[in-house]
Amino acid sequence: MMLMLATRAANAAPCGGLHGEAGLVSAVGDLLEQRGVNCADVRGEVRLDGASIVVTREGDTIPVERRVADLATAATVIESWSDRNASDPLLASHPIPAIVVAAAPVAPPPRVVIVERQAPPPPSFHGSQLFAAAETSYANDRTTWAGAQVGGCVVIGPLCAEASVRFANVIDGPAFWTGLDRRSIEVLIGGDVPISVGAGLLLLGFGGGTGQVHTRVDSRDDHRMASETGGLRAEVHAAYAYPLTRSIALDLAFSLDLTQATRSEKTTTMPLPDEPLLLARLGFGLRWGHLQ
Repeated sequence: MMLMLATRAANAAPCGGLHGEAGLVSAVGDLLEQRGVNCADVRGEVRLDGASIVVTREGDTIPVERRVADLATAATVIESWSDRNASDPLLASHPIPAIVVAAAPVAPPPRVVIVERQAPPPPSFHGSQLFAAAETSYANDRTTWAGAQVGGCVVIGPLCAEASVRFANVIDGPAFWTGLDRRSIEVLIGGDVPISVGAGLLLLGFGGGTGQVHTRVDSRDDHRMASETGGLRAEVHAAYAYPLTRSIALDLAFSLDLTQATRSEKTTTMPLPDEPLLLARLGFGLRWGHLQ
């Protein structure tokens, strides 16, 4: 009789697809009925396993089993199965429409202007120049000279044609030179070839001309104790012009001078030292003109 009542109660449960222990099925069915759950399509089993309630859903390819602690939780699990038809459309995968976002205009990269610093043009000669230098010389007769040179040059093609005048006098010599006074003057014509070296110009040149040497002995009768010689002159020289401004440069020069005495006038019978044949000169001065 009890078996028939339990079976009837189980069949009367709102979830007719549930089976298992009659008391559990009835109790879970009452909870689902109170919640207004329609679980007619649910197929499953409710059973005790020790202190836990095991709810198994049937009808799927792989049975789903849940182990809960009480009837309310078991009813909640079955309720979730009964709502599957409503939740599946929500859980189903749907294509997400592509959202096209207009790309923001990209500003062109800043324009980088590279300014190349141009090196200053190398110094060069053009037009005309004037120069002046203080000089010191040493001669083959062991005399030391001091003097000055002034001149100018005009650029003609790659050559600077120049003319200069040089003045010098002996300031020291051997012991026998005591009491003697010797001075010279030269006029030279030549040319320089300028070559750019570093910040300045190297000038390689030559010159030739004529000159006179006046020698006298310190005496009360000076006009009778003197001699004068003259002759051709030739020199080679090298100078370095270092620009200070666009029109002024420092000049450092070295030259070798060759002299030749071809004429002599004496007002004394006293023997006097011969004119030196070779002089080495060192000069330092300034140059003015169009240097750049």
